[in-house]
Amino acid sequence: METISENFLAWAEDPARTLEERYGILRLIEFAYARHYSGPDKRELNYEADRLMRSDRCYDAAYNPVIDPIALRNTAGVLHGITKLELDHFGDERAIRDFNRLIVKHNRLLNKYNRTI
Repeated sequence: METISENFLAWAEDPARTLEERYGILRLIEFAYARHYSGPDKRELNYEADRLMRSDRCYDAAYNPVIDPIALRNTAGVLHGITKLELDHFGDERAIRDFNRLIVKHNRLLNKYNRTI
């Protein structure tokens, strides 16, 4: 039986993921890193650089999310400990448009995502 981490990694690394699905994965990675990851390589967040990055990608229609494989594995490692996903967008963040497949694929996350589907 596969664990949720193995299942998530296989799904997220599939090259068939759409741009919007990869954007959802990227947001999940950012959330998991900021709130749940505590490895020795965790760096202090530069809030101004983070705000500018989010603002830039918010208005970039051609934004192509690039998933860092190490960050993806770190996220998979802490996925079991996430009890609530807070991925709501604010004025400086692009909305997640296609997160349904992740939720359907991983029913365990269904009740954690605080957004109406």
